[in-house]
Amino acid sequence: MFRLTLGLLALTSLSFAGPNTYTVGGVGSGYWGSQAFTNATFTFTFTADTMTFEHGTPCCAPVYTTPSGTPATVNVSGFPTAALTGNQAIFVNNSTSTGGIWHYNDPEYLTITNSRFATNDLSVPVEGYVVTGTTYSYATPMPLSTGDSLYFTSVQNVYFYARTGSANGRTSPVSVSPSSSTISANSPQTFSFVASDTAGASDIGGLNILFQDSPGSPTACWLYYQVATSTISAYRGGSWSASASTRDPGALAGDSCEVDPSAIKVALSGTNLTFIAPITFTSGDNNIWPIYLNVINKANNSSGYTRLGSVTVEDSGAANFTLAISPANPQGTPLGQSVSYTVNVQGSGGFDQPVTFSAATSARHDGNTAQLSATFDPPTVTGSGSTTMTVSTSTADSPDVYRAAVTGTSQSLSAAASTGPIEASNVASTDSISPNTGAGSSQTFTIQMTDRIDIAGMNLLIAPSLGGQNACWIFFDGAAIYLASDDGATWTRLGTPGSGSGSNSQCSIDLAGASYDDGSSAKTDNRILRLPVTFTPAFAGTKTLFVRASNDAGFDTGYQALGGWTVQ
Repeated sequence: MFRLTLGLLALTSLSFAGPNTYTVGGVGSGYWGSQAFTNATFTFTFTADTMTFEHGTPCCAPVYTTPSGTPATVNVSGFPTAALTGNQAIFVNNSTSTGGIWHYNDPEYLTITNSRFATNDLSVPVEGYVVTGTTYSYATPMPLSTGDSLYFTSVQNVYFYARTGSANGRTSPVSVSPSSSTISANSPQTFSFVASDTAGASDIGGLNILFQDSPGSPTACWLYYQVATSTISAYRGGSWSASASTRDPGALAGDSCEVDPSAIKVALSGTNLTFIAPITFTSGDNNIWPIYLNVINKANNSSGYTRLGSVTVEDSGAANFTLAISPANPQGTPLGQSVSYTVNVQGSGGFDQPVTFSAATSARHDGNTAQLSATFDPPTVTGSGSTTMTVSTSTADSPDVYRAAVTGTSQSLSAAASTGPIEASNVASTDSISPNTGAGSSQTFTIQMTDRIDIAGMNLLIAPSLGGQNACWIFFDGAAIYLASDDGATWTRLGTPGSGSGSNSQCSIDLAGASYDDGSSAKTDNRILRLPVTFTPAFAGTKTLFVRASNDAGFDTGYQALGGWTVQ
């Protein structure tokens, strides 16, 4: 998150308001009323608004929890769907790294232990997350709307799935092609996914694509594509990678797959969106991997995961190795400085040979053929292990978004992986606003930020003077728009351009008329944000238009007075 400070004005953490859906499912044995069941599949679904979350209860200070009696339903195979009618809630306990379902401020009910819960506060990224781990069930019955109660004596294969939005979307997974295939590990296969939205394909906000190697690797290949930014992320080792632009070539690695973002093709037609990507599975076990698609609209409403097909990935059987690079997130640096990565070598099939490394860099801008230098310490890894790669920039290099493609070589074998974006610059953005003068009770302002690397965030401050209290203070992080409260210290997430609204005592923002162009389609350095602002009568008078932007290399324009407006 892009954080700004202004004299005595300090931004606190931005608050994210809206519904989240939490699903806990698995296989269990227990009792529905007096009727026993054995190895039945079950699914709990909870919906809770982030504004109702609590931190700390009388019994348990480290706990983050939804309210007592959080709306929830349960489905156990062989029984009717029922609502939970007790003091049920979703919780995470940072001190014990556990999360799941509990009786609010009372005994636990169904828990999962996973390191993610050591720092989680029930917040959910837009792409959602799935957690598995050591699971416990407690014989503390939960009352149901059927008049019965439910508890488990044993559970297995339990997962905790969290996503943003409520469960009332109109999106649908349609198909995957090929829907059934057999391929060898390390051989690319092009998959075509079709998703639909009753409001039109342009209303689709994102796709979750999941190849599930059950039971060994439930997230063998899990990808998230965000439509608005034309970026893709991969789930690896329990966390999501940084978003990679489809303009940037490279190898984005999941747990058992790789995809080149620049090879992805997306087309919209009517109510359908088609997503095409060549995917290489980096390991195989001759199992059938189900293929799932989850479609999310711009209001963060989800279709849920639907199985569309399957693929059998065969084990090549030969000794081989793969590369993975961390961190995967973008790294910014001033020109003349360096960034470091860990390159991990993972052998398979008894691989025990020395691997040497080389790297070549590419730039986002056409015509920039500069090669950043890369060194490896140690220069050779035998079998499995890791080396530190240092990528250095020069003050003579052009500001640009670079990527380093690393190749590991061992006799006749080779493997490749790419870093995330390396955002190198020596200057801040150039900003402008239009109109920069005028009068009225409402106006759509167009802010243009010009930069050869990515924008970290932008502020528009409309106020009598340089201060955030009792002002119309707007923040954009490249995806979502926020509005400061009257005290200038707390922020509310309004939504993304095209959907959402909000107000304070000075102004209101209707995002239905807002838009953002990141320049990717036209391959331009101009980022253009259009914001419709309506002022309240109490805010009448002469105001200054202050604009501030920062890029991913850490260069900041500071607040600039770029115009004036008379509120009538």
